[in-house]
Amino acid sequence: MGVFDYKGFTGDASKGLYADAIAAAQYINSPTARASETGGWAPISAGQLDYGGPVDAQGIFTGDGFFARTADAVLLGKYDNGKLVSLGVSFRGTGVGGTVEDMVGDNLSNLATAFISDYANNYAKYGFNDLFGKIALYAQSHGLSGKDVLVTGHSQGGTGVNSLAALSADNWGGFYKDASYVAFASPTQSPGKQVLNIGYENDPVFRVLDGSSFGVSTSLGVHDKAQVLATNNIVNFNDHYLSASGNDLGVVGSMLAPVGLVASWVNAIIPNPLTGAISNYLAPQSILNPGSWKAHSLDGYADGLNRVAGSEFYSFTHRDSTLIVSNLSNDMRSKTWVEDLNRNAEKHTGSAFIIGTDSNDLLKGGSGNDYLEGRAGDDTFRESGGYNILLGGSGNNTYQLQSTLGYFSFANDGDGTLYIRDQYGGISMTRDIGAIVSDIWTSKWWGLAHDRSDLTHKVTDYGLESSRGLTQYASSAKGDAGDNELKANAFGDWLFGQSGNDHLIGGKGNDVFVGGVGNDLITSGGGSDTFLFYGAFGNDRIEGYSASSKLVFQGIAGVGQDYTYQAHATAVGSDTLLLFGSDSVTLVGVGLSDINGAGIVIA
Repeated sequence: MGVFDYKGFTGDASKGLYADAIAAAQYINSPTARASETGGWAPISAGQLDYGGPVDAQGIFTGDGFFARTADAVLLGKYDNGKLVSLGVSFRGTGVGGTVEDMVGDNLSNLATAFISDYANNYAKYGFNDLFGKIALYAQSHGLSGKDVLVTGHSQGGTGVNSLAALSADNWGGFYKDASYVAFASPTQSPGKQVLNIGYENDPVFRVLDGSSFGVSTSLGVHDKAQVLATNNIVNFNDHYLSASGNDLGVVGSMLAPVGLVASWVNAIIPNPLTGAISNYLAPQSILNPGSWKAHSLDGYADGLNRVAGSEFYSFTHRDSTLIVSNLSNDMRSKTWVEDLNRNAEKHTGSAFIIGTDSNDLLKGGSGNDYLEGRAGDDTFRESGGYNILLGGSGNNTYQLQSTLGYFSFANDGDGTLYIRDQYGGISMTRDIGAIVSDIWTSKWWGLAHDRSDLTHKVTDYGLESSRGLTQYASSAKGDAGDNELKANAFGDWLFGQSGNDHLIGGKGNDVFVGGVGNDLITSGGGSDTFLFYGAFGNDRIEGYSASSKLVFQGIAGVGQDYTYQAHATAVGSDTLLLFGSDSVTLVGVGLSDINGAGIVIA
């Protein structure tokens, strides 16, 4: 799966669709993008279409009807050895043209969108009725159908996307009904499931209208309402998101709300200290709060969402995944922990994906089961328990325990992964972590008081090395690429099968089994064991499962939002099968009624 999955586009295909859409959206909104023909898109002119409607000096189509006169759109093409293979229609957002006429006209159009019935649904037809007829004829003359057309846009341009989708079946001969529609930060949503609406949860424009209708309570405050075909929980973790002006609302704020609406319009044209001061008293993440608009810029969308699409965790996400994307300023980045604050929004559920930048980040997981990715830079990580996966990325990365070393144990699988287990049984799988920082306490005043300080341990192949000596890793047995038989000792061991079809045999202690890739047979020795499964782990069998055992499934593509084991468990004779796509675990001799659901973690 993936957060940008849409229609038949999944995995790499959904990332490719997103990349085409964001590139086309940038093309019309950025002169730099137009100069470099971003993403392989090239413009198609009015002359090529035999279109006689209005076109500006940059070759961008402008509205040709009484309504939506300042609407802007561009037609782009992709070619394979000179042959046209796909078309992209990109609508431009509010005021991007830069002229006073554009700004005034676009804001009047915004007001019409909010207050005139059916204006939003008819926006594309009002502005470009003749143009879309010409585009359909042009496409068909080149052997293309509606399936070969991608429609995109940002902000008010997203309204154009949703409008064309709503009109597609009953206009222009139905040519556009099978097109792909991807809108960014759209204030409107067309009925049905034609449009993938991508937006930041804390963007004050995204979903500001209920479909296409304005409401005081639903539009002027926090409007994080779930949509059927929209990303609902991507957070632009910026400076304003953390600030008082982004999160406080008092009586003064309520009184100044109308002033704030005017202030936001004025500030869009002439930034001034007064509007900034007013914003400190306005509704959090509201269109009335000028500071909240920092989450709305197209550059912020491209930067953050490109990191989402490029994440190693992408295939573990789904449309409603909680994704926290760092977009902090340099100053704030050096002193702020990026984490799931769940502010001014519906409650987040399931795992959180926290994605850093290519600079030095502070990334913090919560008490649940989280995925943290540092990317480039020297990153520092923390978490608060549960089962987590931490990818440091390039750079010198550090994991802070926030406690003394004695409350943790460490295991190294010999293949680049360090496992950190806390006193409650929570386990973090980490890669590219070069140092572990623990607390140490030194006594003073003859033992009447203590000082806390940090002790840094270098991660090596043989243990954690510090100025106080070497802390060895937990006892373990490691396999290789072949088929291995590994046995635990009597006191508890870590068994790493790696790849191959392995037989892992536990002892009487509390063991941790990590079968790895391949079809493994895992035999418990009778302790309170933990079985870890990650990624595409194969088809494994467990003998000796007991209710005190812990089964942990992390990073399993296709799990989606269903974290309950019942969605994956079926009885097969006297066994229980836990099925995750093409991967599975069979609990040999264990009936469904014998499973301890509290001991199964799906993250």
